[in-house]
Amino acid sequence: MKKIISFDKSLDFNSMIGDISSISIDHTLKFIDRSNITGEFLVSGSYKLTEASRLEEKFEFKIPVEIILNEVLDLTSTDIEIVDFSYKLENNDTLTCHIEVKIEGVEEINIEEDIEKLEVKEENNILNRECDSEIKQNIKNDPQEKIKEMEESEETNKLIESKESSNVGSLFSSFKDSDETFSTYSVYIMRNNDTIETVMNKYKITKEQLEEYNDVGNINVGSKIIIPTTNAEN
Repeated sequence: MKKIISFDKSLDFNSMIGDISSISIDHTLKFIDRSNITGEFLVSGSYKLTEASRLEEKFEFKIPVEIILNEVLDLTSTDIEIVDFSYKLENNDTLTCHIEVKIEGVEEINIEEDIEKLEVKEENNILNRECDSEIKQNIKNDPQEKIKEMEESEETNKLIESKESSNVGSLFSSFKDSDETFSTYSVYIMRNNDTIETVMNKYKITKEQLEEYNDVGNINVGSKIIIPTTNAEN
């Protein structure tokens, strides 16, 4: 996941100033959990009381920041970076700042929750098929055209069901039968200079555990691999 978040802030000086001599920005932003970020922007520099003045005064502003993400991230993969900063002096006493922050990280997925959702969809599809069958029985004496319409509707439902199963299946296609189960998984995208060994060291897993969920022999840069992160015995 990569997300750019923008901030527009107005900073008021205690007196009139003539010119901003220098300015810089830093931050103390950090994850307090897998979806929430807090910290401060630190805007500092120096200014002149008049444009012709040789004397400079220093300034520093601390801007509190709180970011709530919709995504749940693996904290070992997160990165927070200021990618754009611009400012303008208005009315000789107000500094307006535009700040853009880039947040990157690998999203975590809960396999058990996805399987439960799939089971609910399957139950709904079964109920729909049973209802279609009952309706057909009730209209068996109706014209053939109505029966044909119901059959076409049933075929459409089967097609939708097949696509849904295929989409979910593609995510879990590398899973093998095992006595061992994991309640939480991460999806990691291989980058330049990544190796199987560096990924195993980063997530503290063995090659055997990685092979349970991935075709290790066909992993390249850009490949998405499934990382089991929480082990729960049956």
